[in-house]
Amino acid sequence: MNEEQKKFYIELRKIQDFAIGTSLCKQSNYKKTEDMLEDVTYDVIYMICEMIDGYRNDLIKYNIVNVKNDNVINDKIALHDWCEEYLRCTDI
Repeated sequence: MNEEQKKFYIELRKIQDFAIGTSLCKQSNYKKTEDMLEDVTYDVIYMICEMIDGYRNDLIKYNIVNVKNDNVINDKIALHDWCEEYLRCTDI
């Protein structure tokens, strides 16, 4: 694994740790386990989208390419801006 790949996975680990820690701090506020899981997965997906968009990890921007047709799905958009519209989050 090269250094850039290592940095990528280190950032993913930071995202995972943050999402778990945040949800554990709010654990008593949740009435259903499903609500907590929605928030944890939302936070992880949102932060991964931020990372792809270049808002984390030393401001490195990534492209997501459909290898069948070479289309870049995050061309001219910030993925994290669309999370709220498409993903569920109870936001306790």
